Amino acid sequence: MADEKKETQKKPKASAKKEVKAEKVEKAETPATKETKPKASKTEKVEKVEKVAKQAKQDAISEESTGLTLGTIAPAKGAHRGKMRVGRGRATGCGKTCNRGHNGEGQRSGRSRKRGFEGGQMPGYRKIPKVDGFKLVNPRKWLELNICDLDRVLLKDESELTYAMLKERGFLRNGMDGLRILGKGDCGRKVTIHAHYATAGAQKKIEAAGGSVVIVPPATKAVAQ
Repeated sequence: MADEKKETQKKPKASAKKEVKAEKVEKAETPATKETKPKASKTEKVEKVEKVAKQAKQDAISEESTGLTLGTIAPAKGAHRGKMRVGRGRATGCGKTCNRGHNGEGQRSGRSRKRGFEGGQMPGYRKIPKVDGFKLVNPRKWLELNICDLDRVLLKDESELTYAMLKERGFLRNGMDGLRILGKGDCGRKVTIHAHYATAGAQKKIEAAGGSVVIVPPATKAVAQ
């Protein structure tokens, strides 16, 4: 009975194998039917390449006309520079001495890094004023008139000299700060002079002739008032 059962179990497996073999033989006998696509001609390929190139040109032109895009944004050349790393070997150029030189104060910690420091000696910016002086940062320009020049500025009938009069006649120009009266010459008539400054000698001569000196602010402020 046991042998009969084994035979019955083996039979279906053999039949399944035969069916698979038969299918394989049928597939081998039947010719393969693949869908063959028509090959594109050379002219069509060339046209396709030209079309792609034309589209790329148009895209580039549109990007230039619109300006920056996410793909073209970048910092200016040299805007971002990496920090110099010293003490990393001779090949870097900043290796053994770390750009500090050989020995001396500059090689030690705690050296002074102040602008103009020259190792303790008198720095150049403090020597120059002693040697040849220095230019004023805010120089002032004055119109200087001697007492002998009053007859050239005033007419015979006029007995008063003002800033407005000097400006009208072209003596007091833009950029000048005021009028200074000096004592050269003699005063032969009674005159009232409006000036920013007058020397002691000039003031005595004007007052001796019966005139007076009125001290006023610089010309720019006086004319504005």
